[in-house]
This record gives sequence, C-alpha cells and structure tokens, in this order.
Amino acid sequence: MKHFIALVGVIGLAACGGGKEDDEIISGTITDENGEKAEISITGGDGDGDGGFSIKTKDGSFNLSADTDGDAKLPFGLKLLPGSSIQSNVQMNQSGEGANGGMITFESSVAPDKIVAYYKQQATSAGFKIGTELKSGEMIMFNATRNESDTINVTATADDNGKTTGNIIAGSKK
Repeated sequence: MKHFIALVGVIGLAACGGGKEDDEIISGTITDENGEKAEISITGGDGDGDGGFSIKTKDGSFNLSADTDGDAKLPFGLKLLPGSSIQSNVQMNQSGEGANGGMITFESSVAPDKIVAYYKQQATSAGFKIGTELKSGEMIMFNATRNESDTINVTATADDNGKTTGNIIAGSKK
C-alpha cells in the first residue's frame, strides 16, 4: 500500500508535464514486500500536461497517456466533430486484463443536441446499440454498447458563452 501511495504521488507530479515531449522523467523497478517486481516509466510532455505512465509486471502491463494535442485517438473508428478543439485526451491500455479505454474532452461552437446526434450516428454505424439517453438543462448524454464488451458514453453541455464542452468516454474489455 505504501508503494501505491508513493506511486500515485509521482504520477501526479508527472502529469504536470516537464521537458520535451516523451522525455523520460523517471524509470525503475519497484519491489513490493512479497518480492513481486514492477517496472515503471514516467514520461513528460511539452509542458502542457502531456505525458505518460507505464507499468509492467509478470501479469501484464498498464499504459496511461495524456495530451492536449489535436490528434485525438478516438476508439472504434469515431471521428472528432469537425471544428472542435481538444481540451484533453487520456488513453489507457491494460494488457493483462485486455482492457482499453480513454476519455476525450473537446470544445465546440456546435449545440449539444447536434453533437449528440453526430456521435449517435457514428456509434450506430459502428454497430453499437444506443442505450440510455438523458437531457438535463443544457446537458445531453447517451451511452451505447456493442458485443457486451465495448461501450461509448457521450456528454455535451452548453455554457452561457455559446460554447459546448463534449466528453467521450469509451472502453473495451476483452
């Protein structure tokens, strides 16, 4: 547990960015009280919060990357809404459990209902079945599933300045 808490603190510091893109901030091997080893690597980004974290154990690996670049890595063939700007892009890959996922936050001048319609069309074209749909004030969201292992959640919320913040959370479990 002590190792986990220390590791979380290091990850938090790494998320602040630091030197050039993909600069290694720290790497090494951690051994727990049972002698189990894990290799870790933390990379910094361009100073805008870009960077990553990876850990490898005998049971598999876990990779987490975050950036604010315009090259969104959307899953399942989804495309970023034209004219949107990426605010954050976090991706996760876990080999031992076969889980992958990510969350992208973007900003647009398009109304929430149009953003949701855009992604609902993309989801159904990719073989997803639309599940829950919800509207509350200026927020609209839906979720969709495919093959009981793939999920997409899209939320779009308008602010008072004519901007809409969108979130796409998607994941796959094998």
